[in-house]
Amino acid sequence: MRRDVPGRRPVLTEDRNDEEFGELRLSIISQLHSPLIDEAIRLYHQRHPSISWRIDVQNSAETVRRITNEKAGIGICLLTKPLITLTCRHLFREEFGIFCGAEHSLYGRAEVTSRDLQQESFVAFTCATEGMGLEPMIMLREGLNLGNRIGGSSPDLQEVQRMIAAGLGIGILPLPAAFDEQEAGRLWPLRLTDQPLGADVFLVHSPLTQPTPPEQKFTDLLEELLSLYPDMG
Repeated sequence: MRRDVPGRRPVLTEDRNDEEFGELRLSIISQLHSPLIDEAIRLYHQRHPSISWRIDVQNSAETVRRITNEKAGIGICLLTKPLITLTCRHLFREEFGIFCGAEHSLYGRAEVTSRDLQQESFVAFTCATEGMGLEPMIMLREGLNLGNRIGGSSPDLQEVQRMIAAGLGIGILPLPAAFDEQEAGRLWPLRLTDQPLGADVFLVHSPLTQPTPPEQKFTDLLEELLSLYPDMG
């Protein structure tokens, strides 16, 4: 579930507008529920209203490839560990779960083991099936030895969720993204007895070039928030 934003301190709500202009381009993964990012965008606009935003939704592999090739830009990625080729600032941890649809034979099961799931048909993200192993779902899947049979795949989180709900197989989803469908009974969480699932969210940029002034201001603001609220995610 989405966590509440902690109470804001007065220093964070001051208007520090320096009337700078420009554009801040940020690549971000889809369906990311984060009070930290929400608060950073709110405060950034309050302090620098003349800087415009461009937010591109990309999976982590695409973001890492673009920043590596262009040696420019910043992105928010899900990674199982920092990458040696990029500057990676850990922001918070994202929890995942394994889900099935209402017509699946495991629906309603209180607990399962990873062995129970290894022969089940699996619904995967397309980037995970094409060898672009930066998205943590592929790492989590391989760590559990799941996905020997692929029942469906898509690069879009909502379409993966749709196929799981339709019964094409089990799949790994971020817990906040699956919350509404779980509450409605269309998805069932297959709780593992032997290990939790999770991956870390990082802010990444190229170490070979200096961030632009708008990018540096955003990076500094995230550091400010994390120093005040280290558990904000």
